[in-house]
Amino acid sequence: SQNKKLLIRALNEINLIVQEGDAIGLIGPNGSGKSSLLRLISGIYQPTKGFVEVKGELRTLISLGVGLEPNLSGVENIKRLGALHGYERCHTETILDEIVAFSGLEPYKDLPVRTYSSGMVLRLMFSTLVTGNPDIVILDEFFSAGDESFIKRSAEKMEELLDKAKILVFASHSKDQIKRYCNRFIRMENGFAIEIEKNEI
Repeated sequence: SQNKKLLIRALNEINLIVQEGDAIGLIGPNGSGKSSLLRLISGIYQPTKGFVEVKGELRTLISLGVGLEPNLSGVENIKRLGALHGYERCHTETILDEIVAFSGLEPYKDLPVRTYSSGMVLRLMFSTLVTGNPDIVILDEFFSAGDESFIKRSAEKMEELLDKAKILVFASHSKDQIKRYCNRFIRMENGFAIEIEKNEI
């Protein structure tokens, strides 16, 4: 029998302009294209048609643990993530204490990350991502782990970022979170992006 290749178009005819001050919430069922769009914006995927243009310092938190080296300590992984996010080494050193303090991982900062719980890994990654006021933040369901105290601090940090008119693109199944943090709303359906009003969520 002849082998046939199955072609799946993850995204279709996306035409999206995002400006400073925009906080875009992506909603839609699994398989609708939310994560594919985030990966495209982040440069993880390349478009097969059209183009993506990003102006500004972009940081992304899409998959828990991506970019971490399990055998390195929390502090060493902060420096590693800082390098991946494009921080200058001296900048990472300057904000290292701030990152550790925000994460709440001071007692564990010198332990290897392989000993961390998933919630601790999340706190480490999110803290490194948001400390230092990046221009563009890409997040995919980051509130799915973490304790109540950290979720509250994360919410406050997100609001601080929005107050400083940075760009946020946030995919979530939580309508409440989307409504709380975002000012533009896109429903993903079969790879298509449909801009909607808040009352349509």
